[in-house]
Amino acid sequence: MAETQRVAVLGLGGMGRPMAANILRAGLPTVVWNRRPEPARQLGEQGAEVADNPRDAVRGADVVITMVTDADAVVSIADDQGMLAAMADGAIWVQMSTIGVSATERIARMVHERRPDVVLLDAPVAGSRGPAEKGHLVILASGPEQVRERIAPVFDAIGQRTVRWSRPGPPRNCSGSAGTTTRRSTRSPSPSRTSTWRCVKSTSIGSPWRTAWPRSGNGRRNAGSPTRISP
Repeated sequence: MAETQRVAVLGLGGMGRPMAANILRAGLPTVVWNRRPEPARQLGEQGAEVADNPRDAVRGADVVITMVTDADAVVSIADDQGMLAAMADGAIWVQMSTIGVSATERIARMVHERRPDVVLLDAPVAGSRGPAEKGHLVILASGPEQVRERIAPVFDAIGQRTVRWSRPGPPRNCSGSAGTTTRRSTRSPSPSRTSTWRCVKSTSIGSPWRTAWPRSGNGRRNAGSPTRISP
């Protein structure tokens, strides 16, 4: 069983706030930060630790989640506001904002060049505010397999299913030049702002996952027989 993870959630908008609340309710130590302080203050009343800035939020965190408006906001938080530099050795950065392929690649390069000890997961979600509040999001996760057990308690708290995908060669409906290895997520049956076709160069983040692990009735993932996801 994975050890209890200390989680930092940066960005408490329509999706980030209920995600942070569900992580907190799952019993995981949670620290929150938001550009506007009111959402963070309200979560603080529920037991979350409130940070004054991104640097303070991520110090000592095992898992850092960014869920903000766009790529510029992600880069500002990670670079200009010092989040990446302040992250602990071996921490997992779960980038859940919808930012597009080129921005994801830019962030992956930044992590590789400046903090190769940090594990970056690209993990957008399918679902809207209602599923987010109920912890019923579908998480489209791409990253190294060796962190699956560590991240599972966090994903269990915010989603009902995690889809891990992979596809060799340039897939249909994805941009990319010939000879570039790419991967594509499955399309969610309930499209939302964060549910789109995504193509990411496989060299950017690492070996991707390609199975879905639905949660069992007790809230844990049923690891006995993963469902295969067709590319």
